[in-house]
Amino acid sequence: MKRKDKFTVVSIIVTIVCILVSIIFFFLVPNKISIQWSAAEPSNIVSKTYIFIMPIISVLTLSIGKKIFRFVVYKYFQRENEKFISYLNMYFNIVFLTCELYVIAYVYGVRLTISSIILAEIVIGAAVGIKILKRR
Repeated sequence: MKRKDKFTVVSIIVTIVCILVSIIFFFLVPNKISIQWSAAEPSNIVSKTYIFIMPIISVLTLSIGKKIFRFVVYKYFQRENEKFISYLNMYFNIVFLTCELYVIAYVYGVRLTISSIILAEIVIGAAVGIKILKRR
């Protein structure tokens, strides 16, 4: 059996955490939750079943993300770099987990703008990703 690289292993762990967080907090959050904000105030409130959207997207990314990322990386960078593709997969799963945790944190009174959190993730993720992509 082929050994999985560390980014794939982390992606699997993050996806499992995302699923477990959704299952646990489904029973703890109110019937209506915020999923969209404007200046740290809710602008879209939905049923708590939407808490399962991020785990679904995370599982989809885990299952077909590498194929999509491989196509995009080859098309735009004319490179095949499996380590970078695994990194992208892991990176997006971490962003999905962050979004899910933000929804839950908002329910419990944490008021931050998610854009600043995501921006920090993008900057760090891009820096690491570029370093991996340049390595051959």
